[in-house]
Amino acid sequence: MNLPKLLADTELSPTHGVECLIALLAFYGIHVDLAALVHEFDPERKGFDGKALVLAARSVKMKSQLGEINFERMDNLPTPCLVKQRSGTWAMLVRYGMQQGSTRPVALVQKADMSQESLEIPEIQKRLTGEVVHVATRAGAASSQKLRFNLKWFRPMLAKHKVAVFEILLASLLVNLLGLVGPIGFQVVMDKVLVNRAFETLWTVGGLLVVAAVAETGLSALRAYLTAHLGCKLDVRLGARAFAQLLGQPLSYFQARQVGEIIQRLGELDSVRGFLVNGLLTATLDVPFMLLYLWVMWGYASKLTLISLGFIAVFALIAVVIGPVLRQRVKNLYERAAASKAYAVETVKGIRTVKASAQEPWQRKGWEDLLAGQAAANFEAAKTGALGSEMIQGVNRLMMVMLLCFGALEVIAGNLTVGALIAFNMMSQRVTQPVLRLAQLWQNLQEMRVALNRISELMDSPTEDSGMGILPPKKLQGKVEFREVTFHYPGRDRPALRDLSFVVPAGAVVGVVGRSGSGKSTLGHLLQRFHQPSGGTVLLDDMDLRHLRLSWLRPSLGVVLQDNELFGGTIRDNIAQSDPRMPYERVEAAAKLACADDFIQTELERAYDTHVGEGGALLSGGQRQRIAIARALAADPRLLIFDEATSALDSESTADFAANLPRICQGRTVFLVTHDLNLLSHCSYVLLLENGALAEAGSPDALHAAGGKLASLFNTGRL
Repeated sequence: MNLPKLLADTELSPTHGVECLIALLAFYGIHVDLAALVHEFDPERKGFDGKALVLAARSVKMKSQLGEINFERMDNLPTPCLVKQRSGTWAMLVRYGMQQGSTRPVALVQKADMSQESLEIPEIQKRLTGEVVHVATRAGAASSQKLRFNLKWFRPMLAKHKVAVFEILLASLLVNLLGLVGPIGFQVVMDKVLVNRAFETLWTVGGLLVVAAVAETGLSALRAYLTAHLGCKLDVRLGARAFAQLLGQPLSYFQARQVGEIIQRLGELDSVRGFLVNGLLTATLDVPFMLLYLWVMWGYASKLTLISLGFIAVFALIAVVIGPVLRQRVKNLYERAAASKAYAVETVKGIRTVKASAQEPWQRKGWEDLLAGQAAANFEAAKTGALGSEMIQGVNRLMMVMLLCFGALEVIAGNLTVGALIAFNMMSQRVTQPVLRLAQLWQNLQEMRVALNRISELMDSPTEDSGMGILPPKKLQGKVEFREVTFHYPGRDRPALRDLSFVVPAGAVVGVVGRSGSGKSTLGHLLQRFHQPSGGTVLLDDMDLRHLRLSWLRPSLGVVLQDNELFGGTIRDNIAQSDPRMPYERVEAAAKLACADDFIQTELERAYDTHVGEGGALLSGGQRQRIAIARALAADPRLLIFDEATSALDSESTADFAANLPRICQGRTVFLVTHDLNLLSHCSYVLLLENGALAEAGSPDALHAAGGKLASLFNTGRL
């Protein structure tokens, strides 16, 4: 079997098994880009471990899982597969079996440097750790359905922690079994020890009760510890999955929702996790043991057991009646809490505007109104929950009185001993405790269902890359083509772009001009695949943009907007955002190209280690803009989009930026969306948009000489 060679040289260490994975995928006819896989699954450049290799293989719709090699049954090992060597590097096991001239089975191993060697079993065991990554085609992958986000969604997650779940259930089992010791022990003391003055029996039974009490306490504490530990693990997994799902949403998802509402929904994962771990697992054993206790109680006194069952039915009736009311009120509470959080986030984000326009009294009034509504909703939900709980507790107290009275009559009639009555009452509490927990669990279920429905709106939303996606086996060159592209924003009848067609060769510098609302920014959004065209096709290097995997596309693009967002950290952190391990020299070079190095070195005491504050609040608008330009250049993109990138710069900084444009544009395709007509002199091609349509296109000189609309704009100096 001749497997393909690696597609490109790389600076990565051979410990990155991704090289072997790429060769293995090529064997199946799947060609992927190394940089795209590294960007998506190894952003910190620490190297691919087994889990990362599995995720990378699954990302191209291959079936993959981690496993352990059974060296005694190597003939059953599916090949080709990836195996880990004791040196820490990965290799590909091409095949295993008899070869010509060999008397024993031989494994053909291909390493990351493409060298191959044959190993026999003794050498294989010395060389390999036993860790293996299986990769195979997935039958029917294209038609596979994503599992909807409901309680079934958590089964695989709990299955990964089946040992912890088993330990919790085992601890619960033992706690419930030990619960039988107390009632039986008290019965023996009352009926045997006190009547017969049997002191030896008293000490024996007393010792057993002490041991049982200590064991039950210890096991309960262990169960609480295991439950908390499992809860923390699920918190991490749930939080990571939810945040990854959030980041995978298209831009339209965030445009349609407030920030506070999104954050509130993420926080509601706690309700779901708490219900699963603290409620559902315990209830799994509560119900069968409740039946066991009822069976034992029936053996003591069938009449009293029937009374207990009657009261249990009342418990259930209360829970069923209260449940729907509570669910509706909890839903109202969650919605009001989300509105309050969204309002607070919006106010804090716009605090400069609030203070500049003296809106504090109005903002405070709005907050107080929302807070009052949330408090009222909270009171209604708490009142309903408390009513249900107190009704159940009241019925429980009534049951205890009824059991005591009717039990006393049974003792007087000689049908029951005093010890048996005490034991029965103790066991009845062992029955009612799970019932009370189940009633509370029913109330918690109402809250959890509301939280689950709100979170499922996020988790069931299709992500941008939910389709197959192509990872091209080459770097982006930069050729751009629009073929009769039309685009409508949702809810708007008027198209933002209409039948837009043009071809831009790789390496061209394109100026995009037009009045506000003409579709200039929309053009850039389509290039970044923030939206899909309503009609027509956008091609990049002759490939349909819709079919390209975003992990390949977007790292190849550099974008500078009119209003850029910086992130908390230092200036160096923000410039090196595409690669946290970026060398200082590369950061500095990007800053110099963006005309940012001067103010960083001369105006900031800590230079590149200066903290920018949340959103870059400690920098001026022009400084933030230059940092954003440096950030885009540091990633060395093949295609640059400047969307009014000089709008926040003063005239001197704009002139410096214009002087650097030839160096910035060298070897790249650049789209320069601008109102500054002076920058068009650096463009090889100009697109003039009007009402979403292409009004004029050509070189600046040719359009100026033609005396058309662009020439008129030059003459007036206004767009």
